Amino acid sequence: MTAVTERFTGHAAAYAAARPSYPQTLATDLQQRLHLPDTTVVADLGSGTGLSSEIFLRIGWTVLGVEPNAAMRATAENYLARIFHQGHETCADAGTSAVAREGRRRMPYQDSPGCMGEHLSASPRSPDDPNWLSDSCHETVSSEREKIHKRGRPGEISGLASYAKFRSVHGTAEDTTLPERSVDLVVAAQAAHWFDAPRARIEALRILRPPAWAALIWNERLLSEDNAFAQGYEQLLRDWGSDYTQVRSRHANRELITTFLGGAPLHTLSYSHALMLDENALRTLVASASYMPQPGAPTYEAMMDHLHRLFVTTQTQGQVRMDYVARVYAGHVCMPVASKLEGA
Repeated sequence: MTAVTERFTGHAAAYAAARPSYPQTLATDLQQRLHLPDTTVVADLGSGTGLSSEIFLRIGWTVLGVEPNAAMRATAENYLARIFHQGHETCADAGTSAVAREGRRRMPYQDSPGCMGEHLSASPRSPDDPNWLSDSCHETVSSEREKIHKRGRPGEISGLASYAKFRSVHGTAEDTTLPERSVDLVVAAQAAHWFDAPRARIEALRILRPPAWAALIWNERLLSEDNAFAQGYEQLLRDWGSDYTQVRSRHANRELITTFLGGAPLHTLSYSHALMLDENALRTLVASASYMPQPGAPTYEAMMDHLHRLFVTTQTQGQVRMDYVARVYAGHVCMPVASKLEGA
């Protein structure tokens, strides 16, 4: 079986191009709720292609992107260097991957002044509340890059200065290689389900300065009954994914969250958003998943035929809609009891 740290080798370009990003408001909400200063240093564990690191760089924080996979690290370094060195960007593209976005539209968050038609749903309610996702996004923005001069957002520093505050680190959540008490916040976006949670918690406690804040973040697909594409896509992943069911069951898993934090989160936030995908963008999204067959695999062509039929039967004007919610669980990382430390 492929080691966890190598699962995304060969998937980095597709991951950067197709995966949903995170709302800029998520970073500013955490700053306000956790009372973190502008000088905050973040350890982004399992930072991947840089999608999560970007939103913290944009508010001026120093980000240490800890990533074990060489291909993912290189993609993040190139991506962040490019977006923070360019002089123009589209409001719709700010906070999303700059890699090959043709064929997809983002139904985004209201994350900055001046970006028209953007809507955010943020709530401190628990996911146990059946109404916690009652709000939704309604409007879309074009994926075409308008050449709008970057005005900057409140609290956001310039692009060159932002990138200067990023450091790419070869490490894992269990062994970051960072110095003791060197960071103010640990985050893990779409990554914590790959961790050895007890060991990662001990490492987080080693590198965190008091009061030891952490935030675990997942982008979760919504399986609404009235979205035939969403239901069919979920079935496709179950039918063709090697260990999809096991991986998905660990996303935003209560036991995982409480094990890493050492208790229940103090803050739970949610942000609704969606992607509109044409068939090529959908194929790229499938290619970004570590559990799906890749070109050359015996089941690859049959799986792609299944995907094509699903797209044809559920598309509207050449696109399908993928609904997501970004979930955030933030709290203090608590010290393990002595017996756990002795057995670690």
